Amino acid sequence: MATAIYDYPKSAEIEKVEQVLLPRLTARSPLFELFPFDAATGEGTLLKWEQMDSYTDLQQYRGYGGQPRLVNQKKINQYISYPGVYGEKQVIDEEQLTTRRIQGTWGEPVPINDLVGQSHEQLLTRRIDLIEWIISKLLVTGAFNILSGTGGSTVYSGSFTAQQFTSSVAWSTLATATPLADFRAIKPFEFGQSVTFGADAIALMNVVTANQMLNNSNAADLGGKRGQYGATINSLEDWNKILVMNDLPRISIYNGGYLNETGTFQLFIPTGYVLVVGKRTTGRRMGYYRFTRNIHSPNMAAAPYVRVKMEEDVPSFVEVHDGHNGGPVLQFPGTIVVMNVSS
Repeated sequence: MATAIYDYPKSAEIEKVEQVLLPRLTARSPLFELFPFDAATGEGTLLKWEQMDSYTDLQQYRGYGGQPRLVNQKKINQYISYPGVYGEKQVIDEEQLTTRRIQGTWGEPVPINDLVGQSHEQLLTRRIDLIEWIISKLLVTGAFNILSGTGGSTVYSGSFTAQQFTSSVAWSTLATATPLADFRAIKPFEFGQSVTFGADAIALMNVVTANQMLNNSNAADLGGKRGQYGATINSLEDWNKILVMNDLPRISIYNGGYLNETGTFQLFIPTGYVLVVGKRTTGRRMGYYRFTRNIHSPNMAAAPYVRVKMEEDVPSFVEVHDGHNGGPVLQFPGTIVVMNVSS
């Protein structure tokens, strides 16, 4: 009796499919605009980045015939951290392979492309959701912690000291909250930073937080603002015009998140928090999500890997693998201010 031949996409073919799926999965998120994917260079096994100290003080008086004062060059600080090492697999088992074969046929290819493709898309989605979760946790809370799947202990983490602002009145208290004053209060956070928190900045929040702001009825604050010729403001576009006129960040609503194992939707930007992202005057990016070298990637590249392999022994099965080594690189933490508007 001939052995069944299973027709499934190989690893190289799956990688081509990923080139189509990946932009679709990431295009919806402003967090990937802030932290685009980047590949490590050089040895590429560690997360490395450099940053020069800020220029300080003023030029000193010399006077005619006087010696100029020696100014020491600013040093370049190098930061190094280990990447996170991630990977999952999904198995198409013996029963699926057996029942998929067309009855009464032997030696003919049995297509399982759809099963492999579905497994790949699920694993790829989980990878993208993990990366976005790491970015959101780092930016909104100042830290992220990856827990082991068994013991629940922290196996990988990162943190920084975030600039934070807490409103004196929760935005959910529509009659007395002061969102306009709150945005004005974070303007001084740009002092000493190569960043502005004015009209070129954005304020990321979910729709619940945005509705609390847009429904504000405080006549001494946002609730007292009117459009041209005293018209009532009814749209997000109109509110953004008011904010821009006051040289304040524009609202950008983002409701991204993921379903956890219990089926509960977890927002990347929680209700009651606003992530204000300033405009860097130098034009440089705030940070990246950097992939590091991986032995399972083609040519050991600094990139995610996808593997499809078949075990033809007893029992037979097909494994679909997806993984990556990498982590966030936050070069300019002063670019963001986290606003807690829930208290």
